[in-house]
Amino acid sequence: MKKVDLLVLRAFAGPFMVTFFIVLLFFVLQFFYIYIDDFVGKGLAWYIVLELILYLSANVVPIALPLAVLLSSIMAFGALGERYELTALKSSGISLGRFMGSAIVATLLLSLGSLAFSNYVMPNANLKFYTTLFDITQSKPALDIEPNKFYTDIDDYVIKIDRKGADGQRIYGVYVANQTSRRSNDNVMVADSGIMFTTRDNQFLVFRLYSGKKYEVMRPDQKGKARVNRQTVTAFQEMEKVFDLSEFELTRTDEERYRNHYIMMNMKQLSYFIDSMRSEKVELAQNVRDIMDPYFYFYRDSSTAMLPAPDTLTFAADSLGWLDKNGIEQSFNRAIAFAKSIKDRIETPVLLKQRSYNRYINRAQIEWHRKYMLAVSCLVLLFVGAPFGAIVRKGGFGYPVIFAIIFYVIYYILYKIGEDIARNDVVEPWLGMWSATFIMLPIALFFTYKAVNDSSILILENYAMAYNKVRKWLQKRFG
Repeated sequence: MKKVDLLVLRAFAGPFMVTFFIVLLFFVLQFFYIYIDDFVGKGLAWYIVLELILYLSANVVPIALPLAVLLSSIMAFGALGERYELTALKSSGISLGRFMGSAIVATLLLSLGSLAFSNYVMPNANLKFYTTLFDITQSKPALDIEPNKFYTDIDDYVIKIDRKGADGQRIYGVYVANQTSRRSNDNVMVADSGIMFTTRDNQFLVFRLYSGKKYEVMRPDQKGKARVNRQTVTAFQEMEKVFDLSEFELTRTDEERYRNHYIMMNMKQLSYFIDSMRSEKVELAQNVRDIMDPYFYFYRDSSTAMLPAPDTLTFAADSLGWLDKNGIEQSFNRAIAFAKSIKDRIETPVLLKQRSYNRYINRAQIEWHRKYMLAVSCLVLLFVGAPFGAIVRKGGFGYPVIFAIIFYVIYYILYKIGEDIARNDVVEPWLGMWSATFIMLPIALFFTYKAVNDSSILILENYAMAYNKVRKWLQKRFG
């Protein structure tokens, strides 16, 4: 490896590492901004949140890589141009393609790594991430009994306290209603004061109540003749009421339930899934034909012997001349009844199945093309960023960040639009998923051509000089 390659790699690697982790952090924070309401008050352990962040980070790596390549290439080659190192290299006879060689090789390795990551790591990360997210969103909020509010998150119980002590354990004016029988006042316990605490394993909540009464309605047996309700009142000086808190634990969903989802599959599994769905469609079409065949038959006598073949579904208008008016009317009524019967048997069950198969195939093809598209986009955006940085000759976190964000926002919007129209069957999945790359490719070629030919169209100093000249002329002309 020559010194030129080491120079470019050092200039490219540093900004890439920084921008990659910044972009990764941005996507993680964006996720928490969207789902923060589902996490608040759940009392999640720190390791569960860390686990979710780890799975989410793995999920967004293929999306973050293209932006990191774009931003770091603009910064690296812009800094080389700003320090006139590119000018020195060109004056020594080294072409743009030559000193971009090490960056191209590094980005190619990144693209292959992105493809392998999307194929082998991302499906499992998606499975872990979405099952963990589902478990968190479905879990109950952490235990938080507030004064003067009815607390109903414990199944079959309604709890209310008037106030809490400073330690958060001493409680006053306690009301506990057991609603197992689905009647509000069958089993009620009230107490002047008490102590509230959880066991060491957090499996149970214990109310140790003082100076209270328990009201319970004893309902008669259904077989009894006398249907008179009896109410018992039990006074106590001290009583413990234990509540099971196992329902507040984060329960793990069986991952096998979601493993067959298309975003949980690698490319081999997606290809097999697509082929299976297409075979199901062919079998469904054959079933439709088997359903329709009994309804199509033709009389074989002297009057219909010269009719066209049945598969043409046409016949002469006078072929029914041998029937009388009632016979013709009965034939048409029977044909209409057959058509309605076929429609009823095909339209709802068969067409819905066919739409489902088409949707599954569509989603699987989108995911299959996404893995390749995100890998190739790293190379395409390199040829957008590196020549652009060489032209503008600005490094650091100033102009390069602005330009990189503009380019990536355009690319990301095109990417999401293409995915949406492919998902809605407006275009083929491959065209929708690759449309953003197809649009950015001419831009990359344009910037590369301008950089190779030392174009001054995007050199910011030229615009600054022109602005200063105009400003001076205006000041001189108009004072």
